[in-house]
Amino acid sequence: MNNHKTSEWVRSICLAVSHRMIGYKAMAYKDGLLISGADNRLKFKPILGQEIRFPGNGIYLSLSKRYVQTYYTGLHDGEAIITLSFDPKDITFGNLTDRETEIAVSKATLEGLEEV
Repeated sequence: MNNHKTSEWVRSICLAVSHRMIGYKAMAYKDGLLISGADNRLKFKPILGQEIRFPGNGIYLSLSKRYVQTYYTGLHDGEAIITLSFDPKDITFGNLTDRETEIAVSKATLEGLEEV
Protein backbone atom coordinates (compact mmCIF):
# COMPACT_ATOMS: atom_id res chain seq x y z
CA MET A 1 0.00 0.00 0.00
CA ASN A 2 1.38 3.41 -0.87
CA ASN A 3 1.49 6.15 1.79
CA HIS A 4 -1.52 8.05 0.36
CA LYS A 5 -3.72 4.93 0.37
CA THR A 6 -2.47 3.97 3.82
CA SER A 7 -3.33 7.38 5.27
CA GLU A 8 -6.83 7.25 3.69
CA TRP A 9 -7.35 3.77 5.13
CA VAL A 10 -6.19 4.83 8.61
CA ARG A 11 -8.42 7.94 8.49
CA SER A 12 -11.43 5.80 7.46
CA ILE A 13 -10.83 3.43 10.37
CA CYS A 14 -10.47 6.33 12.83
CA LEU A 15 -13.69 7.94 11.60
CA ALA A 16 -15.57 4.63 11.84
CA VAL A 17 -14.35 4.01 15.39
CA SER A 18 -15.33 7.54 16.44
CA HIS A 19 -18.77 7.20 14.75
CA ARG A 20 -18.11 10.21 12.50
CA MET A 21 -19.41 10.52 8.97
CA ILE A 22 -18.07 12.24 5.86
CA GLY A 23 -19.90 14.97 3.95
CA TYR A 24 -19.09 17.38 1.13
CA LYS A 25 -19.71 21.07 0.55
CA ALA A 26 -18.95 23.38 -2.39
CA MET A 27 -17.59 26.81 -1.55
CA ALA A 28 -16.09 29.74 -3.40
CA TYR A 29 -12.29 29.67 -3.09
CA LYS A 30 -10.41 32.92 -3.62
CA ASP A 31 -7.08 34.26 -2.38
CA GLY A 32 -6.61 31.25 -0.10
CA LEU A 33 -10.00 31.71 1.61
CA LEU A 34 -13.10 29.54 1.51
CA ILE A 35 -16.21 31.71 1.17
CA SER A 36 -19.81 30.68 1.76
CA GLY A 37 -22.02 30.98 -1.30
CA ALA A 38 -25.03 31.82 0.85
CA ASP A 39 -23.30 34.52 2.94
CA ASN A 40 -19.99 35.90 1.68
CA ARG A 41 -19.27 37.31 5.14
CA LEU A 42 -18.60 33.71 6.23
CA LYS A 43 -15.03 33.05 5.13
CA PHE A 44 -12.03 31.31 6.55
CA LYS A 45 -8.57 30.07 5.68
CA PRO A 46 -8.75 26.29 5.30
CA ILE A 47 -6.63 24.35 7.77
CA LEU A 48 -6.99 20.58 7.76
CA GLY A 49 -8.25 19.34 11.11
CA GLN A 50 -9.88 22.63 12.09
CA GLU A 51 -13.40 22.65 13.49
CA ILE A 52 -15.86 24.78 11.50
CA ARG A 53 -19.13 26.29 12.72
CA PHE A 54 -21.65 28.42 10.82
CA PRO A 55 -24.56 30.36 12.39
CA GLY A 56 -28.22 29.37 12.10
CA ASN A 57 -28.75 25.73 11.12
CA GLY A 58 -25.01 25.43 10.63
CA ILE A 59 -23.07 23.96 7.72
CA TYR A 60 -25.13 22.61 4.83
CA LEU A 61 -23.59 19.60 3.12
CA SER A 62 -24.33 16.33 1.36
CA LEU A 63 -23.09 12.79 1.86
CA SER A 64 -22.60 12.54 -1.92
CA LYS A 65 -19.64 14.29 -3.54
CA ARG A 66 -21.24 13.73 -6.96
CA TYR A 67 -24.45 15.46 -5.79
CA VAL A 68 -22.43 18.48 -4.64
CA GLN A 69 -20.49 18.56 -7.93
CA THR A 70 -23.69 18.38 -9.97
CA TYR A 71 -25.87 20.88 -8.10
CA TYR A 72 -23.53 23.24 -6.24
CA THR A 73 -20.46 23.88 -8.41
CA GLY A 74 -20.10 26.20 -11.38
CA LEU A 75 -21.41 29.24 -9.50
CA HIS A 76 -18.08 31.01 -8.88
CA ASP A 77 -14.85 31.60 -10.79
CA GLY A 78 -12.80 29.86 -8.11
CA GLU A 79 -14.36 26.95 -6.23
CA ALA A 80 -13.47 24.05 -3.99
CA ILE A 81 -15.28 21.02 -2.70
CA ILE A 82 -14.40 20.49 0.91
CA THR A 83 -14.57 17.17 2.73
CA LEU A 84 -15.91 17.40 6.27
CA SER A 85 -16.26 14.85 9.04
CA PHE A 86 -19.11 15.22 11.49
CA ASP A 87 -20.91 13.44 14.28
CA PRO A 88 -24.49 12.47 13.29
CA LYS A 89 -25.72 13.82 16.65
CA ASP A 90 -24.76 17.32 15.39
CA ILE A 91 -27.31 17.23 12.53
CA THR A 92 -29.64 20.24 12.83
CA PHE A 93 -31.58 19.84 9.58
CA GLY A 94 -32.30 17.05 7.11
CA ASN A 95 -32.30 13.29 7.20
CA LEU A 96 -29.51 10.77 6.54
CA THR A 97 -31.97 8.33 4.96
CA ASP A 98 -33.05 10.67 2.13
CA ARG A 99 -32.08 9.49 -1.36
CA GLU A 100 -30.25 12.75 -2.06
CA THR A 101 -29.01 13.82 1.31
CA GLU A 102 -28.87 17.51 2.09
CA ILE A 103 -28.27 18.06 5.76
CA ALA A 104 -26.96 20.76 8.06
CA VAL A 105 -24.65 20.20 11.01
CA SER A 106 -23.79 22.51 13.87
CA LYS A 107 -20.07 21.79 13.54
CA ALA A 108 -17.70 19.75 11.39
CA THR A 109 -14.00 19.12 10.93
CA LEU A 110 -12.22 20.01 7.70
CA GLU A 111 -10.69 16.80 6.32
CA GLY A 112 -9.83 17.82 2.76
CA LEU A 113 -10.12 20.38 -0.03
CA GLU A 114 -10.23 19.88 -3.79
CA GLU A 115 -10.16 22.86 -6.12
CA VAL A 116 -12.62 22.56 -9.03
